[in-house]
Amino acid sequence: MSIPASRPDNPADRVERQSTVSISGKYSLTETGMFFCMKAGIPIRDIRLRDGGNQTGFLWSKVDIAFLERLVSAGLLSGIEIERTEFLSLRNDFIVLLKSAVAGMLGQKSYGRSSCREPDEIRTRRLELAENVSFVIMEFIQYAEQAHFLNLAERDQFARRDPSAVPTLLADHAFRQRLMDRARLLNEFILLSIKFSVPTDVSVGRSVLSVAVRNKGIVGNQKRASYLNKRERSAKTGSFTDFLEEMTNDNGNDSIGLMVLNSLIDSCRDHGIEIETALVRDERSGETVASLRLSC
Repeated sequence: MSIPASRPDNPADRVERQSTVSISGKYSLTETGMFFCMKAGIPIRDIRLRDGGNQTGFLWSKVDIAFLERLVSAGLLSGIEIERTEFLSLRNDFIVLLKSAVAGMLGQKSYGRSSCREPDEIRTRRLELAENVSFVIMEFIQYAEQAHFLNLAERDQFARRDPSAVPTLLADHAFRQRLMDRARLLNEFILLSIKFSVPTDVSVGRSVLSVAVRNKGIVGNQKRASYLNKRERSAKTGSFTDFLEEMTNDNGNDSIGLMVLNSLIDSCRDHGIEIETALVRDERSGETVASLRLSC
């Protein structure tokens, strides 16, 4: 088995494309991926995931985007896990990384025919859909980061003295840096988890992409405490679409995130792709989990 080299020049790729991103993460291999790497002499290592599970793969701090897409397309990668105190300072890099990973998953059915050049129109549509998915995931991350910092700020001594000053404090770089330092000490991170499930025969089975963003605190503004009821010590579940609609109603403005998500749902339906979203508040752990699942 071999991973094909980069495809010939394609008009869909002629837009200036970032070749690498500097984002530290854990990249888990499938059994086939492990066999391939050992045979090809590619160094791999044991890695420990956030939930304590053990996998084999790579600890990368710099990612070759084209190589990542080919690994996913070939069914060699089972998952990606990234935990950080903040994500949005690297927003563009994350969109590039997510787009590559999703494009790889969407391209699995054509991987077995990789000796033939993928038609430009099909690749263009695949990249556009992957980009839309990455935008929705970044919406998850944006709300998670807001809740993450708010949760940290509410426990800060300065914020306790004057809770009304929290929005102003969060806009201060030094204050946010102190919160990030505190998060590291407390081992409280925003966790991005991506899992790829590949059928034995991709020509007849369905590939599944599962994405989850986990954070401490309630996602959304404080009015959302009623959306995910805190009175009972249990897990509360709703769809991310419902959440964005309620946020839009509260703010009195159209939500860009809601428009992007609705556009993605329409695109997935047009391409025969099943899509599900969820927003879960786990009172036992005090965490919120936003998730997306694509089946194609």
